[in-house]
Amino acid sequence: MTLGIMQPYFFPYLGYFQLIHAADQFLLYDNLKYSRRGWVNRNRILVVGGSPMFLSVSIKEPRATKTIRSVELLGWRHRREKLLRSIHANYRRCPHFREANKLIEEILFLDTESLAELNKHCVVTISRFLGIDTAILTNSTPFDAMEDRLRDDDVGLEESFPRVRLEEPQRRVVRALELCRELGADVFVNAIGGRELYAKAAFAAHGVQVLFVRTRPHTYRQRAIPFSARLSIIDTLMNTGRDRTRKQLDEYDLI
Repeated sequence: MTLGIMQPYFFPYLGYFQLIHAADQFLLYDNLKYSRRGWVNRNRILVVGGSPMFLSVSIKEPRATKTIRSVELLGWRHRREKLLRSIHANYRRCPHFREANKLIEEILFLDTESLAELNKHCVVTISRFLGIDTAILTNSTPFDAMEDRLRDDDVGLEESFPRVRLEEPQRRVVRALELCRELGADVFVNAIGGRELYAKAAFAAHGVQVLFVRTRPHTYRQRAIPFSARLSIIDTLMNTGRDRTRKQLDEYDLI
């Protein structure tokens, strides 16, 4: 079984959905520390002039140790109207605006105060819209006890996780190996940026193969010259529509 694990992002880029597509099971893991500089409450779209800008969700000020799961939305009903107006202003002339905007409205009108629940709804809804049949696991609470042990600085990782034997134990590697074991995965897929984080040899020693999703270079008609890559899936759907976006899901290599 092939397992992918990622934080629930806000309207992530195409490569995120390629990662889901490459897995048999995909775990939306929200029991990690919230990072203000990450992609959990923001992503990038294009403005009419052709420059990328951040589309962000307002949140209540999180404590330094707050997990993604516990981050609350701030003024969500008002904020989502502003988000929709911004999307409309910058994409209304795109060829697939009506189709994509209907989907975006369905996502943004979720009645919730939880950032994690909004993002999970976003990822699952878009995945199903694109015909991705991967089993997406949205509940990470069964792994809370494991996460508490990972955070316990008073006990070493070797002592807390005796089944994981690494020369230089790192939390992210131990976490991934434990989740693979718990969910019965013998293949772990990760985004291409994970090559520097997850050594294949360390996983192979535990019976797990590691593969990385490398998105093939691609362009499409866009209101930017030169082409602006790695934007939110919003930009892809607005400009290429569901059918072509579906085809782009296969435009990657596993390395």
